[in-house]
Amino acid sequence: MSSLPPRIHPPTLEECWALIDRLFDIVQAQQATIKRLEARVEQLERRLGMNSHNSSRPPSSDPPEMPRFPKKKP
Repeated sequence: MSSLPPRIHPPTLEECWALIDRLFDIVQAQQATIKRLEARVEQLERRLGMNSHNSSRPPSSDPPEMPRFPKKKP
């Protein structure tokens, strides 16, 4: 964070409104970023939950702790 220079005089009403406008723009940009990142996290969590039993991935891509199901006898 940058430090603000000391103020010699109180801000004018116009300066206050300009600051509010800038802060509003920052908040809107942050909200858009949050929404985009939440969608990305959801996508990555779905991919993380995939394994050879619920996708077309090969069994060799399963994590080591994944339980192996025994082959069915004919």
